[in-house]
Amino acid sequence: SHPVKLVVPVAAGGGIDTAFRAIAPVWSEQLGAQVVIENKPGGGQVLGSDLVAKAKPDGYTLLAAGVPIAFNTALGRKLPYDAMKDFTPLSLVVSQPLLVVVNPNVPAKTMAELVAYAKAQKQPLQYTSGGIGSYGHLWWEMFRSRQGIAGEHVAYNGIAPALKDVMGGQVPLLVDAIVPSGAQVAAGTVRGVAIVSSQRA
Repeated sequence: SHPVKLVVPVAAGGGIDTAFRAIAPVWSEQLGAQVVIENKPGGGQVLGSDLVAKAKPDGYTLLAAGVPIAFNTALGRKLPYDAMKDFTPLSLVVSQPLLVVVNPNVPAKTMAELVAYAKAQKQPLQYTSGGIGSYGHLWWEMFRSRQGIAGEHVAYNGIAPALKDVMGGQVPLLVDAIVPSGAQVAAGTVRGVAIVSSQRA
């Protein structure tokens, strides 16, 4: 009977933002009511999630929950909501693998070359992701630990500014979902090194 608010807890242009912006018009048509996206980034998706947790539970405020809704709980973060009690899961909407990309000035073209490059640096290799506690952040921490790579995470408030700085050469490495980074690989502004998946994307 009135518009539905879809809270996307990342900055505009981030992986799940791109997916839900494509889906929202279809939902609007199916529901006969406008689905309005409201970006609420920050805090590893906690700010947007909290907004929805405290909203009137009438089905008119939805959360586009990403992987951090599970990670934040599993990592023992003190949260202003209970992820298991304050939300009702509706559907898996999108699944996408991680993508490891580098600025084109980084000479590595494979993961083996990237590991060798990282180990050869005098300073810890800087990298970025969709944010602290994001899937890309945690995966790279696991990977670099296993490979014996020193690293420094450069935190951004969303994937769009992080990707922009990797394209500009301020940070050499990014690990995040294939959307939107994959489009920049195709455009040649960053180099794709690997897909974190058992299958080709």
